[in-house]
Amino acid sequence: MDAVGTRLRPIAMTTLTTIFGLSPLVFIPGEGTELYRGVGAIVLFGLLGAATVTVTFLPALTASVLRRGSSDQLSGT
Repeated sequence: MDAVGTRLRPIAMTTLTTIFGLSPLVFIPGEGTELYRGVGAIVLFGLLGAATVTVTFLPALTASVLRRGSSDQLSGT
């Protein structure tokens, strides 16, 4: 569980730089953005969803599995 603090900063920095890089493509209209706006939106919102799951759901799932594993070892099953 100590790895969460170590890994959170690089994941957040990578995700945020990609999101900030794609945001003008998706949200600012202009010449040349019509062709790539759909792809940019899919990548942007997919990345936001994946980052949300990575930061919230996966640590909770890991803690639950580790808790269950330690209680199984204590009961001898």
